[in-house]
Parts: sequence; C-alpha cells; structure tokens
Amino acid sequence: MNSPEAIIRRYYDLYNRRLFQDAAALFAPTAVMEHAPYGVKTRHGGSGYVESAELSMQAFPDAQVQVLAIEPHGETMFEVDLLATGTHLGMLDMGTYGRFEPTGATVRLRHRELLDIRDEKIVYASVTFDIKELVAQVKPGTDP
Repeated sequence: MNSPEAIIRRYYDLYNRRLFQDAAALFAPTAVMEHAPYGVKTRHGGSGYVESAELSMQAFPDAQVQVLAIEPHGETMFEVDLLATGTHLGMLDMGTYGRFEPTGATVRLRHRELLDIRDEKIVYASVTFDIKELVAQVKPGTDP
C-alpha cells in the first residue's frame, strides 16, 4: 500500500521525467482537474492529466517541479507547495488570461496544488499560482 505522500512525490517525479502516461495511471477515471489554461473545459481522469501536462511542455519544454512541502488537510486532502522552473520557449495559453508568445525567459513560479487522494488514486487536483507574477515573467518589457 502506498502512502499519500509517496503517491504525491511519485506524481511530480513522473512529471519531471516526462512519464505522463505513468502519471496518468495515478488518477481515478473520474478525477477532476482544474489546471491552466483557465476558463476552458474541466479535464477528467488520466487523459485529462496527459493533456494538461503536454500543454505545459509546449510553453516550457524544460519545466521542472520541486516539492517544497506537503501539508495534509484531513485524511484525503493534501496541499502541496511547489516551485516550478522552466524556459518560456513556446506559446503559453492561459485561456481567459491571454496567450503569450515565447520570450526565452527563465521562469520561477511558486504553485500550490490541492490533491484529494482516495484508495491510492488522485480524484481531484487543483493548481493555483499568482497569474500576475507569471505574466510579469513572460511578458516582454516587464520586470517581475
């Protein structure tokens, strides 16, 4: 039996290693994801995770995510503090927040992801971060 913390650490390790299909297996088929771009359809299950991960690779092909802290909230909900880094080399589609052409900028952005894990599967995942901070780092002519 895998602990929720082990599942969480595996989830991000698989992302960093680009093993998206393996990470998709960590999701329940009916899992709900609220990931960028925002203002578009909600994604579900492992296929929704793969779609989201591949979109992030388009904008930041060298992206890496570092787990800074994992804080449990009850038995199934976990708040994960993350630091994401990557080079803005492709189109960044933030849905209703806009589309940003590649700038070559190195981006460092804190994230928070809420994960609900039940029966060793992720059933809910919601990523939040400071949109203004991201825009300041990828918009030409602005200082973060």
